[in-house]
Amino acid sequence: MPDINDLFNRFPDYDVFTGKTTPPKKRRVRRTQPVPAPQPMPQRSPTDYGDDYGKYKEKKRTRGNYMTVFFFPLALVWMEFFMKLATRVEQNFVSAIYTFLFLMPIACVLTLLCTFGSEKLNRILCNVFTFLLTALFEFQLIYFGKYSALFTISGSKSGSISFGDIGASISQNALCFIALLIPFLFSITVGRFVFTFRKIRIPAKISLVLVAVLFQILAITAVSFSRNNKSPISSYKLYNTTFNAAPSQERFGLLTTEYLDIKNSLS
Repeated sequence: MPDINDLFNRFPDYDVFTGKTTPPKKRRVRRTQPVPAPQPMPQRSPTDYGDDYGKYKEKKRTRGNYMTVFFFPLALVWMEFFMKLATRVEQNFVSAIYTFLFLMPIACVLTLLCTFGSEKLNRILCNVFTFLLTALFEFQLIYFGKYSALFTISGSKSGSISFGDIGASISQNALCFIALLIPFLFSITVGRFVFTFRKIRIPAKISLVLVAVLFQILAITAVSFSRNNKSPISSYKLYNTTFNAAPSQERFGLLTTEYLDIKNSLS
């Protein structure tokens, strides 16, 4: 659009010394570079910020959350296996199924308790729970080494356990004693790199509760299949009516036996 300067430039130039006028010089029109049209922004995922790290970090974080749910099931199955090996009980497919079904609700509840706080607090809770479980299994192993029986509230043998008894029990089952320590040692060393125990959302917490209920129903249903069995140590009688620590530990595992021992002592 022409401005006021362009208007004056169209008039002839007047020379005051000579009294003559000269026609105006034609000004060279300056060409402007065309402005390129704006390019549309590339579509990126909500987790990709264009720095080649967004997607990777999100996938790694999600994978870590999924790995968390496997820690307690693996740790409990590991400890139950070596506890049965130390107590020299028969390990067969049926007892393995019973033990696994009854362990899963416990594992889900422990995992759920380790997902309410920050990652640091959840890791501390995980280490505390793993330590308590390890202490329980190690104590029962030492007690079994002296009395050849599990400690029960209702039928425990009187007498104290000396340091000599502890040493003798450990030497008898040195492999199992060390193996029972591995989940706790793993948790306090490199466990945080594999099992993160971050705070999870409400739907994930509800899923853990539903999985725990599902496995508990499956375990009780499996026990009910032996309801008509006349054997005094059938799975149904061991779980519901007659408490016997040795066959119960062989059939259901140590943690379920501890629960049945508490239930029997209260009733």
